[in-house]
Amino acid sequence: MAFSDTLHRFSDDDIIRALGYASDKLGFPDGFRTEQSTALKSYLRGHDLFVSLPTGFGKSVIFQAAPLCVDFLRRLHLPQQDASKKAIALIVMPLRSLISDQMSRAGELNIDAADLTGGINDSIREGLSSSKYSLLFASPEGLLGDDGHELFRIPAFREQLCGLFIDESHCVSKWGCSSKDTKAFRAAYGKLGEVRARFHSAIPTVALTATATKEIRRDVSDNLGLRNFVLIDRSPERQNIKHIVMKSKTKNLDHLFKWMADDIIKYGVATERTIIYCSSRKIVSELYSTFLHYLPKTCQKHVNMFHTNTERDVQETIVNSFADAEGDIRLLIATIAYGMGVDCKGLSQTIIFGRTVNMEDYMQMSGRIGRDNRPSIAISLLYPGDSVGRSTSQSMSDFLKGIRCRREIIREVFGTPHGPDTPIDAHDCCDVCTNACKCNGDTCSAKATNLERGLQHVLGCQGPTEELPLNIPSPAEVDHLERALEDYKTSLVTEGHIYCGEDLVTGFSDGMVKKIVQDCNVEFSYSGFVARYDFPSRQMASDVWSILCTALGRDATSLHVSGQFYSVDTDSEEFDMWSDSEFQEAVIGSDSEDDYFFS
Repeated sequence: MAFSDTLHRFSDDDIIRALGYASDKLGFPDGFRTEQSTALKSYLRGHDLFVSLPTGFGKSVIFQAAPLCVDFLRRLHLPQQDASKKAIALIVMPLRSLISDQMSRAGELNIDAADLTGGINDSIREGLSSSKYSLLFASPEGLLGDDGHELFRIPAFREQLCGLFIDESHCVSKWGCSSKDTKAFRAAYGKLGEVRARFHSAIPTVALTATATKEIRRDVSDNLGLRNFVLIDRSPERQNIKHIVMKSKTKNLDHLFKWMADDIIKYGVATERTIIYCSSRKIVSELYSTFLHYLPKTCQKHVNMFHTNTERDVQETIVNSFADAEGDIRLLIATIAYGMGVDCKGLSQTIIFGRTVNMEDYMQMSGRIGRDNRPSIAISLLYPGDSVGRSTSQSMSDFLKGIRCRREIIREVFGTPHGPDTPIDAHDCCDVCTNACKCNGDTCSAKATNLERGLQHVLGCQGPTEELPLNIPSPAEVDHLERALEDYKTSLVTEGHIYCGEDLVTGFSDGMVKKIVQDCNVEFSYSGFVARYDFPSRQMASDVWSILCTALGRDATSLHVSGQFYSVDTDSEEFDMWSDSEFQEAVIGSDSEDDYFFS
């Protein structure tokens, strides 16, 4: 007898008994949390659900408990031949590392589970036929491909399926939908409604996430075809997290982070655990290399990096280390891929390096910290060029501007936390409130953490900034500029020195030409232009500046025009905040964090 045929047969008393059985099985002798119990009761009555609960709240408990509850109820009401068959929960997850973590957790709980992302082999087929599994983990791409079609042709699976659970369901809205300007990042997420259509309509579908605005909730529910669903919603805001925004005038990684390497050398495994989130795999790799450069080999075990291209065994090492508050890894440099569903212990501080594009991503990343209720800080560290090619939502833009309380903006987007709203001292709320706090007469008594002091020190050592705009030239103007620079280089070559090499003779290399062309989206001041490139003479700098302005139709005396602005530190002696890699990434466009691939 299929699960769909057993719905509405269970009394309230039976359901309460089933929850008690499942909570004991999962190691919760005092029972589930109120929201978990509410979700499971609604599920067992056949309702679709949208569950939005904070990171670390225990959303995974819902899909772990669901088949256990169904099995218990079957044993109460069904003949022995049916009760012996295990109910199966099908769980969709975006990352293999998350599935690996859940597989390990299932093993600890003595729950049989299978990972379908490697395909359906003979062992899995046999396990399905013999009713071995309670949990099946899959990717959306797998379910919509050949493996998914085979899965739904297996009679035992169709008969025992008790629910479809979409973990990190905000991905349905954020990466499954195309627009007139952008192609869907992972189109399979936008087609999960097709998976739902393959099984009996009475089998519940449950969407799970930690960060869902009203708009995302509407997109997800429409896409999955949730019917009269029960909403279980709790704000992802943690009142023990202080929100801070700092602005750097440079993206010089050595300048910004060397002091953290020094701390690791000094304190080793006793170093305060930190995650630095970056917007792309390229920046993650560059920053990781920076730390390895400064750390002796004996200390390099305390630093690692995480993104979807990281080897699976390394990802598992990181996940295992962060599951232990005293784990060896004290600094993790990661993309937002590490912001979903991973258990982090002993973590009370994070740096989000670069501009976050929306509040959902910000809450995913900052939500990794403070899960033990310790006072924690999330620092957004902005740098020049971090907004180029990235569209920031209005709420995120307001949050970063700091015109008013940052926590107030979080609550406008996600709502106020449920339960007693404990008053938050101004100096523990956000940096905006701290700056306005006068709890100690004319000043605030709050003491900065070591992380705050370290960053404040390096940022305080920077010089003044100049605001420069972007000015995007046409393809024809870019071609004109490149030809003009090549002609200028040719004019510098004299016949008697050709055997020395043009680059050496002229001091104006092919690499410099390429660099200037790549950077032409940015409208420098003349002083910024000269500081950016290593011209061998002032005359050459003046000539090239004139060529640039003529080719692009710019006023050689103009420093600013209206448009999109960001900071440039033209007075820095180390004017390398825009490295070649950053311009390739920020100005030309490169691997912004597309790190939800199942690779």
